[in-house]
Amino acid sequence: MNIYVGYDPKYPEVYKACTNSIFRNTKDASFYRAHQLNQEKLRETGIYTREEDDKASITRFLVPALNGYQGWAIYCDSDFIFLEDITHLVALKDDTKAVQVVMHPVYEPKTTQKMDGKENHSYPMKNWSSLMLFNCEHSACKSLTPQIVNGLPPSSLHQFE
Repeated sequence: MNIYVGYDPKYPEVYKACTNSIFRNTKDASFYRAHQLNQEKLRETGIYTREEDDKASITRFLVPALNGYQGWAIYCDSDFIFLEDITHLVALKDDTKAVQVVMHPVYEPKTTQKMDGKENHSYPMKNWSSLMLFNCEHSACKSLTPQIVNGLPPSSLHQFE
């Protein structure tokens, strides 16, 4: 199973800590493969064509396309540290669902700025897209074409509209 992890080239050690925690805590790690969701590299391939946008990172919604609309895939932000075997998460997959998330209560940011001084936007379902289990074969995931992902407002994607 592919695990797509958000990647910021300014903080490669964060990505490394996340992926190390996955493989260190997973009994059968050979079943999993981690991939960087590196915006710059995705631009080079032509799959990500959006203009720079500080509001939200949406490369995560390209996961079904990157996975060839086949099987299941995981997305997580790079600031995750896994303390348990990721297989426990995979065991929760439900073939009737397109995507599964942790449905946090409404989150109100405590500050107006986030990392690197970027504006911290508030919207319903904030953080739900921080960890997603995608059923890439589901018809709703197949509608997440690169053209759709590149064209929709980030808030629409992050709120699963």
